[in-house]
Amino acid sequence: MSWTCSHKNNLVVSDDPHTCQPNFAANIIKKQLNQCRKLAATKSDPIPTLFNNEMSSLADFGLDLVATIPKFTSIKNSLYHSRNKALGVKRTTFQTASAVEIPDAYKDKILLADYTDQRNRIIVFGTHNAKHLLATVEHIFADGTFKICPKPFYQLYTIHGDLGSSEETSNVVPLVYALLLNKKQATYEILFQIIKSQVPDWNPKKFQSDYEAAAMNAMQKIMPNCKIVGCYFHFKSALRKKKKN
Repeated sequence: MSWTCSHKNNLVVSDDPHTCQPNFAANIIKKQLNQCRKLAATKSDPIPTLFNNEMSSLADFGLDLVATIPKFTSIKNSLYHSRNKALGVKRTTFQTASAVEIPDAYKDKILLADYTDQRNRIIVFGTHNAKHLLATVEHIFADGTFKICPKPFYQLYTIHGDLGSSEETSNVVPLVYALLLNKKQATYEILFQIIKSQVPDWNPKKFQSDYEAAAMNAMQKIMPNCKIVGCYFHFKSALRKKKKN
C-alpha cells in the first residue's frame, strides 16, 4: 500500500499579525556585557572598574534601559572567570601570600624574582630593560605605598632610577616593583639582596627615600659604599609637622 499527495504546488499562507517585539535594551546590554568580558580578559584594570566604565556608557540610552542593567554581583563571576581563563590561573584573589599564583604570561616578561620562606614572601617585578638600567643607574629613589597595594600584601615598594635629570627637566622612571608583607629592615635587606642577585652590576652611588629608617639602614648594610639621603619633600613635611606639635 502506498500514499500519494494529490495537492501539489499549493501554498498555504497565513496572514496573522506578528506581535513579537524586538528587545533592543536586552541586545544593547548583552553586547556591553560581552565587551566587559573581553576587557576583563585583555586588560589589567580592576574588574569592578571595567564593569562600571562600560555600564556607565549606557546612560545616554535612557532610564528604562539603565534600570535593566544587571548588578555587578550577578555578573562578577563571569567576568572573573574570563580573566582567570585568559591568565591561565584558577583565581586572581588570595587570602594569604603563600597562596598567590603568578600567571605564566608574567613570569617571562616582568617577574624579576619570587622569594619565599616560612614567614615571608617577596615578589619583585621588573622588565628586562629595567634590569639593564639598574646596572647603569647611579641615583635611585625608593618609596612604599599602602592604599593601592593588592591584598594580601602590606605594601608596594617601588624603586626609581634617575636616567639623566637636569635643573630644567626630570628623567626619573620606575624600574622595580616589589610586593612586601611588612616594612621591617630584615625584609628590605632581603629585597635589596634579591635585586643584587638578579642584577650583579647593580651598584648605585646614591639612595634617596622618605627617611624610613628601616629601608635606609638596610640599603646601607647591603650597599655600604652607597650614599644614603632623605627626600627634601618629606623633610619639609616633617619640619611642618614638628612645628605644629
